Order: sequence, then C-alpha cells, then structure tokens
Amino acid sequence: MKKTESFPYILNAGKQRDDLRPICAYKSKEDAMVGAVALKSENVYKYFEVVYMPEDNVDINEVVWKNFK
Repeated sequence: MKKTESFPYILNAGKQRDDLRPICAYKSKEDAMVGAVALKSENVYKYFEVVYMPEDNVDINEVVWKNFK
C-alpha cells in the first residue's frame, strides 16, 4: 500500500488575531511561510500563523511561526 503525501503545516489567517481560520495545508514550514507572504500581499488578511499538525499524531498542534504585524 502506497503512503499518501502528508501536508502537516497548516496556514491559518484572519482579519483579527482571534479570528484565524485554516487557509491551506503545506508539506513544509517554508512553503507555508511563502504562502503566507503571497497571501499577505493581497491585503485580505492581516494576521497569519503556521501550525504543525501531523496526520499520524493528532495530539501535536504546535504554532511554529506567526506574523501578527
């Protein structure tokens, strides 16, 4: 059985700090950060964070990067 690709880095974004929602999932932290920068240039969202949430361990939910400027 072939293992499916994992996208454990979740990009959350929102117009307010307490209103972040998942936007997209990525394979790496770096890809998620690039996605956040691209999304920020569209001026739709102001707050961004990348959360590490591996599919094989639902207990891990760690913020690995955020931009609240």
